[in-house]
Amino acid sequence: MARIPYPHQEVEQMPSIRRLRPAPSPHSKRLRKRFKRPRPQVVTIIASIVILFVFLVLSRATLFTSQYTLLPESSDASNPLNRRNSKSASSNSPASLVLPLSQRQPDTKKPSEHTVISADGSVFYVDHQAFTIVPSQRTQPLAVTRMSHIVGDTDAKIAFFLQISDANMPFLPRLLTVLWHPSNVYLIHFDYKMAREKTHSFRQSVAQNGKFSNVHFMQSEHITYMGVSMLLNTLSAIEQLLSMDDSWDYFINLSGSDYPLVNVANMRRILGQAHIVGRNVTFLQVAPNKQFWVRTKETRFNYVFYDPALGMQDTPSSELVRTKKEHPSRGEIGIQFLQSEAWVILHRSFARFSVRSAVARKLLMLLSMMKDPEEHFFVMLAWNDAHFNSTLAHHALRGIYWKLDGKRSGQHPYYIDDDVENGSLPFWDPGVVHSRCFFARKFRHAESALLDRIDRMMSGTHAEADMKAVEDSLIAVKEFVGCLAKRDPAWADILWHPPCNYTEYAPGHKRQR
Repeated sequence: MARIPYPHQEVEQMPSIRRLRPAPSPHSKRLRKRFKRPRPQVVTIIASIVILFVFLVLSRATLFTSQYTLLPESSDASNPLNRRNSKSASSNSPASLVLPLSQRQPDTKKPSEHTVISADGSVFYVDHQAFTIVPSQRTQPLAVTRMSHIVGDTDAKIAFFLQISDANMPFLPRLLTVLWHPSNVYLIHFDYKMAREKTHSFRQSVAQNGKFSNVHFMQSEHITYMGVSMLLNTLSAIEQLLSMDDSWDYFINLSGSDYPLVNVANMRRILGQAHIVGRNVTFLQVAPNKQFWVRTKETRFNYVFYDPALGMQDTPSSELVRTKKEHPSRGEIGIQFLQSEAWVILHRSFARFSVRSAVARKLLMLLSMMKDPEEHFFVMLAWNDAHFNSTLAHHALRGIYWKLDGKRSGQHPYYIDDDVENGSLPFWDPGVVHSRCFFARKFRHAESALLDRIDRMMSGTHAEADMKAVEDSLIAVKEFVGCLAKRDPAWADILWHPPCNYTEYAPGHKRQR
């Protein structure tokens, strides 16, 4: 019987048995070196690369599919651009329409291009460097904002006049596309000093698109800044628009530095309300301080200014000439001298009166030798006429900002799309978003973050618009315009209408509640 060892006794270990293996041949050694097992770090790197590649492929496919997912324009329930609030949308709304793969056509988009949705839902690519408007290759238009529950169904026809200079030419493709409506009429003037190469490509892109058949071009004229040639150019545009089509209701002049805060379709409906278009209301920005009129008369009217563009030269000087001669009417004149902005919204009856009446021609001659007569002609003509004075609303519905943090900009207003050091937009809030105007100016950059934010949160012309914000903005604009057009008899001597509760919020200060 085997003896069991005690714990303190050592057990003799059995010698290990080694398996006899044949000696490796030289060929097997070379194979082992070639097919050496990879290290764990290399396996991890290769797996990560494969996973990243699969993720990029899947995300690319998802982006391609969502880019061509369009909503049915005829369905109000399923269209986020038509319902009041996306959160309250019905859960059983029909699904979005996805184009078949056979109908999908990728849109080639350059870095300088921008997608713009027009009033009828058509998608365009605008290139502010090449000055072109190219129709998108989408086979179905996008839906646009329809808010007849706020502004009604009655439309007013608008005649737009765009004065384009060399500095604001890059804005024109996007501006015209956002403003375009099939029932409006458009007239564009290019300054004579502009290079023909810049305007040729834009004219070509407009002529090749059948939708822009209501866009016309005016013969180029010499324009002197702050001279009477600017006023003459505007009056010539009104006369040409009346000769082409006198069925429009309102005339609106713009520069390339302006941009709409309201969708043009809703703009037509606001102006088309019975208490506005039915009463022939004209919107002019009247300076509220009568003492300011006196100071302006001393600096602009009391001395003779000469506009070189009147000399009919091929290359006139672009600067207004101030002479030392006193104006013959330096003393008191027989009408009230006023000041306003050069940007107007004129009813057709007053626009026709401005170009075809004897009173208008006489006033034009009186103001022809002064500085910046365009800021005085229309407001003085309307103010000193008993009939048109009763239809005058004392605001041009333009958001123009002359102060920032209490500092005045000087001779020109601030550029509202300039970013500060931290990347914020100081004129957005308070400022543009609370302006309750049709337009804002001035803009410096043809493709800026502020323009995109306006399209997304105010006008609703962006494909990813926040329709709750667009609706709130439209309600505020409609109420403000209606208040301006009311013209209560008690406001006869009040230039700035207190019942409208309007405050031009200065950026950098808290909004007054």
